This record gives sequence, structure tokens and C-alpha cells, in this order.
Amino acid sequence: MKYSNLVMRALFLILSLGLLIGCGGSTTGTGGVSVEGKVLVADAQGTVTPVSNAQVFVTETGDSAVSDANGNYVIVTDKRAAYTLLVEVEEFSATTTITDVPANVSKVKANLRLDRESNTVSGENVEFEREDSAESTDDNSSAGDSSGSDDSSSNGSEDSSSSGSSDRPSNDDSSSNSGSSGNNGSGSNDDRDDDDGTDDHSGSGDDNSGSHNDDSSSDDDDGSDSGNSHDDSSDNSDDDSDDDSNSGSGNGDDDSGDDSDDSDDDSGDDSDGGDSGGDMCDERDAQGSIVAVNSSSISVSGVTFTITSQTRIRDEDGNSISASDLEVGQKVKVQGDCQGSTLVAKDIRIDD
Repeated sequence: MKYSNLVMRALFLILSLGLLIGCGGSTTGTGGVSVEGKVLVADAQGTVTPVSNAQVFVTETGDSAVSDANGNYVIVTDKRAAYTLLVEVEEFSATTTITDVPANVSKVKANLRLDRESNTVSGENVEFEREDSAESTDDNSSAGDSSGSDDSSSNGSEDSSSSGSSDRPSNDDSSSNSGSSGNNGSGSNDDRDDDDGTDDHSGSGDDNSGSHNDDSSSDDDDGSDSGNSHDDSSDNSDDDSDDDSNSGSGNGDDDSGDDSDDSDDDSGDDSDGGDSGGDMCDERDAQGSIVAVNSSSISVSGVTFTITSQTRIRDEDGNSISASDLEVGQKVKVQGDCQGSTLVAKDIRIDD
């Protein structure tokens, strides 16, 4: 009986020691805020070394911890807006205050630098880890996992698509090549069939190859349509040469078609304008009241004439007068004459 009690006590002591070791030699508060960092000291040469076995207290709560061999300390305490840390080691004792602590902080990191000569301690590299930042870190990690799976799935789909398509190029190339070889000799014939109004787009090389020369010659002789010149030239260069030799209407070549169109336009312009410069003059006469007059022009009934040194100006009796004798509102008869592109007043006479 006594032996069993001793065993139970021994187990209890072992468990208690294990719990103390797990706590890292620190006392904990109830708030769940971790204050941690390193206790450091610099010698006369400026070399920084960790300080072990230093007691670090949170003076507001009394929670404390002892730094390990690497100078690390961890204190779990209550949430506060500021923490005053007291460091005691051997004959050294000093405090430093960490302020502006966020309300949602979950961890306060601060390295405590000891200055033995001035007997002071200062907080360095102070950082605050918020609760939401911890949550966001978890979210980012999970997001990274999901993105990784997405990438793998997308890569898999790309692999499958590329592998699936790798089997097709040879078949596609062979079919396209065979199709193009059949159509090269007769692609322009389809366009000429369109010109004749038969609307044959079968695209069969065998059907059109036999009638290639007949179609090209008949279409070129008809000259009924030059709108497919671009298609004919792009489909087959041989048809272009046939078209050029058989017809000058521009069915085979874009340049010849453009030239013929330009020549038609030029001839049309010449017939309409009757002037090599392209400017037009409408030769006409006018009779009515003078709307505006000066030494170089006169406007009558909405028609403006240019007055030159050759213009004859006469009064109602037929006597010669000058343009300065004319007045707005007078009734006149004006005989016009085109000189180049200008409508010139050949004769101006005051009307009774």
C-alpha cells in the first residue's frame, strides 16, 4: 500500500515537472498576450551577446520569465496598452516601457538591450502581431494550397490539351495540303463561276480542273465583272497571267483594274467638267436688282460676276459708264461669260 502511494507521488511529481518545463519557466496571466524576445548585452568592443538566466517581469501584472541560454524569454500576460518590463540579472536591474500597444494584439516582440555602465535597458526591434494578421496568415496559407491545386489542375488540363492536339497536326496538315492542292488550280474558277451567276462554291478540284481554261477564257471574254479581281489574284497566280493576257478589264490584276477604274473616272470627269483643271464654271446671264457691287464684282439675283477691264458697262441709253456709277437696287441686265473657272461679266447694262 505504501509502495503504491510512493509510485503515485512519483508520477505526480514527474507530471508536475513536465508541466513546469513546458511552461518554459514563465508565469502566465489570463489575457493570452505573449511578450517575447531576447535579452542582449554589448561589451566594450560593441560585440552583442545573449544574456541567460535574466529575470524579466511585467511590472503591471507580476508575470515573469527567465531567459534561456540563447537569451530568449517568453511571458504570457494580460492585454494592456503598455508594458513596463523589469530586467534583473546578477547586480543589474532596470526597466523599459513598451507603449502604444494595439488592442487586438496577440504577440509583442521586443529585444531588451542592457547597458551595464549606465544601468539602463532599452527595447529594440519592437513588433506587434495582431490577431487578424494571424488569421490572415492562415488564410493565405490555405489560399496558397488551393492555388497550388488549381495550378496543378490547370497544368494537367494544358498537358491533356497539348497531348490531345499533338495527334492532330499530321492529319490536319495532310488534309489541308490535299485540299489546297486540289483547290490551287481551281480556286479562281470558283470566283469566275460566281461572276457568271452560277454560284458554284463546291470547291472541288476535280470538278473545276477540267474546265479551268474554258472558265477563265469565257469569263475574261465576257468582262462582265471586275469585282473579284482581288480574289482571283490571291487564289492563283497562273489565273492572273491568263487574265492579263486575255482581258484588259482588270479581272486578273488589282493594278490593271485600278488603272481601268481610274481611266473611267478621268474620262467621266472630263466629259462632265469640260475643263482640264477640273474646276467648273456655269456660264449664265442675270437680270434684276443689284444686290452688291464694287469695282471688281457685281451680284445680281443671287449670281456673282467678276468685273474686269474687258467688261462693258452702259447706262439705259447705251452710253459707257464705270462700275462706280452703279448702285445697289438698280435694275440691270448682265451677260456672263466663263473665262477658265471664273464667271466674268461680259456686258452690264442698266435696265429701264
